[in-house]
Amino acid sequence: MLQRPLLWGYGKDNGPNTWHKLFPIANGRHQSPIDIQLWNTKFDSSLKPLNFNYDPSTTRGIVNKGYSFNVEFDDSTDKSVLSGGPLTEQYSSLGLNFPIWKMRELEQMASEIHSRSKSWTLDPF
Repeated sequence: MLQRPLLWGYGKDNGPNTWHKLFPIANGRHQSPIDIQLWNTKFDSSLKPLNFNYDPSTTRGIVNKGYSFNVEFDDSTDKSVLSGGPLTEQYSSLGLNFPIWKMRELEQMASEIHSRSKSWTLDPF
């Protein structure tokens, strides 16, 4: 696995309050950390399932970023794609991001439901 320097995290010096310095697009109202209040959500029966198709033959490598590891794809043949749900087109995937959390960091997760931390996340990119 390749090693890359740690740019962001959930610590005092690299936590959510500093992300906008490295990534200007992260400076907004709908950024991490979030707290989903289920009482304020609405079910939309018109939404279809989101589909992710993965073909292992498109895997280029695995990169350890320190805070996560990425499975990177070379998908010029559109075998690993995201489609369905609210998407009107099919999207090729460049990879998957799997966050690596230490037990201490699990208590400071970016995503919450009813103000309680959840330790699940998978980010296609």
